[in-house]
Amino acid sequence: MLIALAFLPGPRLVLLDEPTTALDVTTQARVLASVREMCRDRGAAAVYVSHDLGVVRGLADRIAVMYAGRVVETAPLGTFFPTGTTGTTGTPGASAGAWHPYTRGLLAASPDVAVRRAPRSIPGHAPSLTARPAGCAFAPRCARADALCREETPSQTGQGPEHLVACHHPVAVPETAVADVVADLPEVRPGADAEPLLRARDVSFSYGRAHRVLHEVSLDLREGAFHALVGESGSGKTTLARVLSGFGGHVTGTLSYAGAPLAVAGTDRPAELRRRIQYVFQNPYRALNPRHTVAEILRTPIRHLFGVSQDEARRRALDALDRVALRPEIARSRPGELSGGERQRVAVARSLVCDPSVLICDEITSALDVSVQAAVLELLTTLRRDGLTVLFVTHDLGVVRAVADEVSVMHRGRIVEHGRTGDVLDDPADPYTRSLATAARGAVTA
Repeated sequence: MLIALAFLPGPRLVLLDEPTTALDVTTQARVLASVREMCRDRGAAAVYVSHDLGVVRGLADRIAVMYAGRVVETAPLGTFFPTGTTGTTGTPGASAGAWHPYTRGLLAASPDVAVRRAPRSIPGHAPSLTARPAGCAFAPRCARADALCREETPSQTGQGPEHLVACHHPVAVPETAVADVVADLPEVRPGADAEPLLRARDVSFSYGRAHRVLHEVSLDLREGAFHALVGESGSGKTTLARVLSGFGGHVTGTLSYAGAPLAVAGTDRPAELRRRIQYVFQNPYRALNPRHTVAEILRTPIRHLFGVSQDEARRRALDALDRVALRPEIARSRPGELSGGERQRVAVARSLVCDPSVLICDEITSALDVSVQAAVLELLTTLRRDGLTVLFVTHDLGVVRAVADEVSVMHRGRIVEHGRTGDVLDDPADPYTRSLATAARGAVTA
């Protein structure tokens, strides 16, 4: 609706700032189709701000890549996503035409709904916009950087038709083509006979007596598994996640943890179980106390749950920030001084300091750029190998393909399909699942 309103005055140029970030794949596909149609029919140009490279590939004619307040590379779409590249999102390889190391890092970090591939983040941290380093801002994170990069800001130079790169040492395509190809990951197959760590049986949830959101939903989370929960907005994903976390409400059915009954209301659960089942909220703007510094936000649960000294709590807090790719000086900041992506990573860090057994993540990467998203997914994958069980609520099927062992598909308050990730995405049995998979692939091939 808001996008349509932007076109009503008949503008020559429309600016769209992440309009599809929080949308599920089918809604996103409809919105992108509308944007393309209105631009074509009304002769309008559009600048589309996005961190979703799949959306960019399906919509843009020309791409400008920004880092630390500067455009580091700009080129026609086909330069970054030439025809014939592996997968649906133009995975960088021998034919990829990106020349700036940062652009290549973004492409390597982008998940692909067609191919299971390990998340790959860019090492290091993005600089603060108020404390950029001298020279090239990307130099501290770049393996090719030398003294010139650290002293002199690069200007844009031509690398081909309409292709500009701001880099002292642009990457020749054949030089790192092999290194950029990421090996496929084998899927972990939890034992079918193993007792689920967290189990829901015939769970229904209603707002009041009239509006039922969940309809006799059953779900098993196996220990050490990365379980994705997908579906359109309003399908009941978040409601189910909140029920498992103990937010209560009008709930019927049963929950169990490690084979023992689990109270529906978190206030009725022992403190140890509340620590073991942690929840990361979707909206980072409401999840953190605006009056506390990041250090206080992280130290409070550490001191409360583990009774450690102030110095040890400080050490654990700084370690948690590093694990979610945040600079240590952010500990002195308050949430209002952080970007949405930084706030979300603080929220993840707050859950991790509790040393949980089950982490329930509600759309936690939807507001993150692909490299930071990859860093968070790398962290969760590492923790999963150490025994953490993850329920990952998301609408990004590329992320599901990259990290999930199992996936459950929700539609109108019911789970309509469940299985191993590869089986569900490659050969969906339910018509609704097929529509999601088709929309996810269509968004990057339109």
